[in-house]
Amino acid sequence: MHADRLAAQAGGAATRYGPLFAFVLLLVAYHITFSQFFPNRNGRIGHDYSLALPALLAGYYWFQANGLWEVPWFTPAFCGGQPFFADPQYGYYSVLQLLTLAIEPLQSAYLTMLLFAALGYWGCYLLLRRCFVVGRQAAVLAAAIFMFNGFFAHRMIIGHLGYHGFMLIPWMAYFLAVPAPAAGPRWLMTSAAACIAGVVGAYWIQSGLGALVIPSGLALVLILLAYGTWVAQPSAGRIVYRSLVGALVTAALSAAKVVAGASFLANFPRAEYLLPGYQSIGAALKIAVLSLFVSPPDIDEYSQAVLENVQWAGGRPELEYGVTMVPLLILAVGAGIGIWRLAAGKAMPAVNPSRVILLAVTGMILFLPILLNTYAPDWNALLKQMPIIKSSSTLVRWFIIYVPLLALLSALAFERSMGAIRTSAAIIAIALVVAINLMQDRRSYTQEPYDPEPAVQAYREARGGAPAPSIRRIGVYRDADGTIVQPIHRNDGLSQGYSSLYCYNPVFGYRLENFPFKDLHPGPVREARDGHFNIKNPACYVYPKENECRPGDHFRETEREDMEKFVSYRPFTFNMSATQKAANALTLFGLVASVILVLAAGAFVLVELLSGARRSPAGPGPI
Repeated sequence: MHADRLAAQAGGAATRYGPLFAFVLLLVAYHITFSQFFPNRNGRIGHDYSLALPALLAGYYWFQANGLWEVPWFTPAFCGGQPFFADPQYGYYSVLQLLTLAIEPLQSAYLTMLLFAALGYWGCYLLLRRCFVVGRQAAVLAAAIFMFNGFFAHRMIIGHLGYHGFMLIPWMAYFLAVPAPAAGPRWLMTSAAACIAGVVGAYWIQSGLGALVIPSGLALVLILLAYGTWVAQPSAGRIVYRSLVGALVTAALSAAKVVAGASFLANFPRAEYLLPGYQSIGAALKIAVLSLFVSPPDIDEYSQAVLENVQWAGGRPELEYGVTMVPLLILAVGAGIGIWRLAAGKAMPAVNPSRVILLAVTGMILFLPILLNTYAPDWNALLKQMPIIKSSSTLVRWFIIYVPLLALLSALAFERSMGAIRTSAAIIAIALVVAINLMQDRRSYTQEPYDPEPAVQAYREARGGAPAPSIRRIGVYRDADGTIVQPIHRNDGLSQGYSSLYCYNPVFGYRLENFPFKDLHPGPVREARDGHFNIKNPACYVYPKENECRPGDHFRETEREDMEKFVSYRPFTFNMSATQKAANALTLFGLVASVILVLAAGAFVLVELLSGARRSPAGPGPI
């Protein structure tokens, strides 16, 4: 009897701590798979770190000069002076930038990758366990699939650091759908959950997710639609209420950045680029299937062969969305078992009109990325009139809406089809996900060209106590013949005290087609000509009317004091629009209200947990 009891306890512990054990193994496998690119064998990292790493350094210089609470509206580090907080691709208020207060920028990027891979795992696991009520095996499998998705991993490898918030999609869905705990007033618990979901949405915007906020939101909608279809009696009212409250919180917390970004981008719409698409719906569907389930190393060649209206070649990283073949196999097995059961005379599920509607809406959303990536002249002309879309140079990134749903559907199909072999099948499936990722041909990423050492060394010097080098000159790079060139490291000059004239900032165009050079030229920033200095007044990019200037204008000689502050990474006096002032107040109010609401709910839960622990030594049940 004693031996049986010990065996039962051991089995219970293994079941209870299995998700944690699996996570540890998966995180080790994740590190083995991707650490080799931080840096690669040549000491280099992804090409878009040439934008991201100097931006993190500029953010650190700002923090060093002003502390944590001063908003970095502008930076002198690039392009002769430009917006910083107002630029949607920069995420000063993000985990990524926060980590640079303690560790080097490249370490911060890699730690952020590991952290958000872990958050993706646990968010997906808790969503499936608490909301969809599936078994541990199915939940761990889906969490592993989502954790290893190719979009997040490869974007982090090449330097699209603003996309790390994509891994929070399951968390947002969790807080929108999870039943309120019994502790505390139900309205408070529900409102706090909605508030946390809104904070996640605001983080997307503040951290630089940018134009992918819309497809990420659609991915969230697909999860909620699946929840409404899977759960027998979901609380639609609860989800609608939380979604509305969450949307309000997101709007409040991101209002300052959204208004500033909209003011900036209104002067640089970048709508002149061609919008590519595939030759047919079938071709777009084929590329989607290949990128999601196969991830061949030459997928870019397949894509280019059927792509029309191309201006900019995106390359292989634009087609990395892989969830491996595992979800496809599981869904195929689940469909086969379902068909077999019907053939064996099993009763079909009752047709529920509300579920039919949910499935129809799901189908329309699933078809949207295929439709957006199909080229036809009239259709393309219509897309070029749509806000946000008209400024895109590719819409293939909308394929991200499939990634969380495929992980979710894998768990649901697994739950219904595997029966008594769930544990063994889950182990095999997870091992297959890891093995496919380990064996994937990523040789092209070992050739990424950006050298992180100058930015990292500059960071080390600043951390060591050296003051941030103020911007003294507008600089250019020249080759041996004296010809001006634009090397990949052209944004690195901030560490030497100069701001690159031919900078890298896609807002101004991939070739600076829309950059208002005016008479900005190589030379000292304090050089005066025609009544102004040789450096931009970045307030003119965002609030030209309020500052009586035009986008791209320079600091005037009468503004020497402001110019001196600006080149030293200090705030200077400028005028904001009335809309911006209102947005700033709204963001501050939203921040304070959110903190109070969440702390109040947390206090109720904590009191209830402590009371429950006193009543029951066993404590709460396992997840």
